[in-house]
This record gives sequence, structure tokens and C-alpha cells, in this order.
Amino acid sequence: MVALRVLLGTAMAAPAISLATEASSQAAANPIRRVVTMIQNLQAKVEEENEAEQKLFDKFMCYCKTGVTTLAESISSSTAKVPKVQATIEEAEASVLQIKADLKQHQTDRDAAKASSEKATGLPSNHRRSVAAPIRSRQSEHRRHRP
Repeated sequence: MVALRVLLGTAMAAPAISLATEASSQAAANPIRRVVTMIQNLQAKVEEENEAEQKLFDKFMCYCKTGVTTLAESISSSTAKVPKVQATIEEAEASVLQIKADLKQHQTDRDAAKASSEKATGLPSNHRRSVAAPIRSRQSEHRRHRP
């Protein structure tokens, strides 16, 4: 009977020993498994970053292609406007010169009109002032003495 018990005890202990060996092998493989999982996660992250960078690169290349054509169109339209703007500037400069000449002519005409007015009255302007001052003072005195 004792032999039966030993045999039975051994048969029951064998699965427990095999379970313990599997647990220890899993524990031993666990650090490796962690490293492999970490590398796989890192690979997935790098692929996501690569896709995001590729999208940004594609947008930049599209901007470069359209930017060059937009810039070329802007240059050509500005080049076409140059003669018109230059003609407008020349017209404005001619207008300014004409207005300055007219101003000089009007000033000369005004001075001539003043001179002819003074000549027509027969008195120089400073003489008229000297004569007009005493007359004004006499008039103001006369008004003060009125009852």
C-alpha cells in the first residue's frame, strides 16, 4: 500500500512540476517578449510618423509647384502694368509742371494787376496807408466827441 501511495503521489506531483516549469519558462521568456513588444510598438510609431511626414512633404511640394506658377503669373501681370504706370507717372509730372507754370503766370498777372491798380489810383500803397491812418484817427475822435 505504501508503494501505491508513492506512485499515486508521484503521479499527482508530476502535473504540478510540469506547470511550475512552464511558469518559469514563461517568466524567463517574459523579458524577451517585452522587448519584442516594445520594438513592434516602436516600429508602428515610426511608420505613423513616416506617414505624417510624407503628407507634410506632399503638401509642401504642392505649394512649391503652385507657388512657382503663382509667382510667375504675378510677375507677368506686373510686367504688363509697368508701361501703364510709367505713362501715368509721366502724365502726372507733366501736369505738375503745367500747374507750376500756370501758378507763376498767375502770380505775375496778380503783381501786374496790383501795380496797375496803384498806378490808376495815382498813389503808392505806402502813401495810401500813411494818409488813411490820420483820417481814421480823426473819424474815431469825431465819434467819441459826439453827444
